[in-house]
Amino acid sequence: MSDKSALRIAYILNVFPKLSETFIINEIRALQQRDMEIDLYALFKAQGQEANLEVDDLLQNTRFLSALTVFKTLLNAHAYFFFHFPLRYLGVLRYCVVKQKVSYVRAFWQLFRAVLRGRKNASQDERQNPLLHFFLAVPFARVMIDERYDLLHAHFADAATTFALIISRMTRIPFSFTTHAVDLFVEQTLMAEKIDQAEFIITCTGYNGQYLREHYHAEPDKVHVLYHGLDLPKFTMTGKRKTSENPIVLLVGRLVKKKGGAVLLKSCSILKERGVKFQCWIAGDGPERAHLELQSTVNHLKDVMKFFGTVPNSQMRSFYEQAAVFVLPCIIDEKGDRDGIPNVMLEAMAMGLPVVSTNISAIPEVLQHRVNGYMLEPADYEGLADALQELLSNTRLRNALGKNGRSAVEQLFDLERNSEALALLFANQLQRIREKSLL
Repeated sequence: MSDKSALRIAYILNVFPKLSETFIINEIRALQQRDMEIDLYALFKAQGQEANLEVDDLLQNTRFLSALTVFKTLLNAHAYFFFHFPLRYLGVLRYCVVKQKVSYVRAFWQLFRAVLRGRKNASQDERQNPLLHFFLAVPFARVMIDERYDLLHAHFADAATTFALIISRMTRIPFSFTTHAVDLFVEQTLMAEKIDQAEFIITCTGYNGQYLREHYHAEPDKVHVLYHGLDLPKFTMTGKRKTSENPIVLLVGRLVKKKGGAVLLKSCSILKERGVKFQCWIAGDGPERAHLELQSTVNHLKDVMKFFGTVPNSQMRSFYEQAAVFVLPCIIDEKGDRDGIPNVMLEAMAMGLPVVSTNISAIPEVLQHRVNGYMLEPADYEGLADALQELLSNTRLRNALGKNGRSAVEQLFDLERNSEALALLFANQLQRIREKSLL
């Protein structure tokens, strides 16, 4: 391992730099400011509207899988481990073959097809194939064994942590991972093995921590709950919020079912029928957008609804400044996917907006009913309409709830304080790992 004066950590990410994962970028920058050396390894580079265009400095320090999987580099990496560590190489290969959920023949066939067709055209089964992950992870392992990292840390318990598990077994570098929401609640390959073999696990909500311990039987001492940090100076309301004859109800997020956009549209129909004056702005893109826009047209809501698509982080502040209420009527989708504590909800609260959301997952850990917002049952579109109508008609109530929301975020989600706790956790865990290795 490297000298203790500067901990060296390899962060393994699925897609980077992703616009919807600003919390990871905040975390990396904060750790770098605390004299930790962070190198980034990403399976894929974010493209198009999902890409965060404001992280050129981090991109320069990111190795992407595509650069390491050209045939010559891939072959050299596998040859290196086969000839230098043959028992280790064959042992990990056997491990990945044995851990298949399908027959060996089908596993190798999936590997062959995935290599020919490319990752983005691969089926869900192929993406969960440990043998494919082994084939692709070895080039990362080849780089990392020379870099002599103190720790591998993966974000999300899906493919990124599968890579971390395989690379750790190949290089003997310990690994840990952070689990968030969909990667925890939707079944992942090798999840039991990841939990068992990780040195420690970080998760961003108390709800997730309890889920890990109860559903996956994770050792309590292995699970650490640390809230994401929010850069509060960037999300501070300056001046007085403008009032409008048609106050704005704002939803921000990737337009997927779990965000509850369809519930919001039903509530907007009720508000319009009641003669409530308002506008509804939806900032975000995703597979549900076309359906929501169609429903907006069918239900004659085009005059009160506006879809903005993907909004760069640099422009989000102006949306929060113009809004009167922030709404995110989250639901649990048919696959069990659900939000944890949505980062956009924290941004809205930091900007002094009252928040209307639902009583699922970890949302109650920050949202208190009639204290800093309204918390409803999922899919209660009539209750949502009632809550929005009350808030839209009462400026004093909105201001009081918004002020309390800002206080809650300051207490629980300050980036500096939470980053300090994360850095301390990494340092303490590495010290524990070192001491264990000496026994």
